[in-house]
Amino acid sequence: AIPTASVNSANVCAGSSATLTATPSSGGGTYLWSNNATTQSITVSPANTTTYSAVYTLNGCSSNSANGVVSVNPIPTVSLTPTSQTVCTGSIATLKAIPSSPGGDFEWSTKNADPTIDEIIQYPKNDTSFSVVYTLNGCSSNTVIANIFVTPVPTISFNPTTVCAGQTVTLTPTPSVGGGTYLWSTGATTDTIIVTPYKHKSYSVRYTYNGCVSEDANSRLSFGTKVAANSASATCPGQSVVLTATPEITGGTFKWTNGS
Repeated sequence: AIPTASVNSANVCAGSSATLTATPSSGGGTYLWSNNATTQSITVSPANTTTYSAVYTLNGCSSNSANGVVSVNPIPTVSLTPTSQTVCTGSIATLKAIPSSPGGDFEWSTKNADPTIDEIIQYPKNDTSFSVVYTLNGCSSNTVIANIFVTPVPTISFNPTTVCAGQTVTLTPTPSVGGGTYLWSTGATTDTIIVTPYKHKSYSVRYTYNGCVSEDANSRLSFGTKVAANSASATCPGQSVVLTATPEITGGTFKWTNGS
C-alpha cells in the first residue's frame, strides 16, 4: 500500500524557530524533506512565512508530499511620547504608546492599566518612570521607558509692612526657591517694587519657577494713625491751658513740640 503522511504547521515570531514533524500512516519508513533533511522532525527558523514538505517512503512506495507551513509574524515595535517630560506637583502627566501595527495589547508598568488602552494619565508626586511592552500576534516588542520629572510648586510670602501715608516703601517677597520670575499686580516683573501709597492698599505677586506657578501672595500696607488736636485756644499771659490730642487709634505715644 502507498503510505500517507501529514505535517503540522506552526506560527512563530521573527527570529524564533519551529519544529515540524511528519506523521506517517505506518512506521518503519524513511523521510525526505524539501530542505534535504531525512529525520522525522526538523527545526527551522525562516525569515519569512515558508512551506516545508516531506515525502515518506515505506517498502519502496512513496507518499505524496505532505506540507507544513511556518507562518512568521514580525516583532512589533512601540514608542512612547513624550519620552521625557517635566510636570508640576499635582499636575497631569500623559503618556501615549504608538505601536508599529494596531490590534495588539499594551502591558504598562503601572498597575490596573487597561491592556487595550494606548494612553495612561498619571499624577506623579516624585520623579518616576513608566514602561510599556506591546504584544501583537503573540510577538512582543522590547520594553520602552519614559521618564517623568516632578517640579514642586513654589510658594512666596511677605512680611507685614506698616508705613505712613505718602511714605515710600520697598516690597520684597520671599520665594521658597530662587531663580524664578515675578509678576506683580502693578505689572512689574522685578523681584521687588517700590510704592508710595496714600491709603490702605494691597499688592500681590505671582512667582513662576520651572513652569510652575505659585498662588498669589498679597502684601497689605497698613498706615500709622492720624492725630487731631483740639481747637485753638486763647489765653492770657501766664495763664495755663490744656491741649488735648485725639488719635484715631488709642494705645500709641505722643511727642509735643515743647518736648513733653
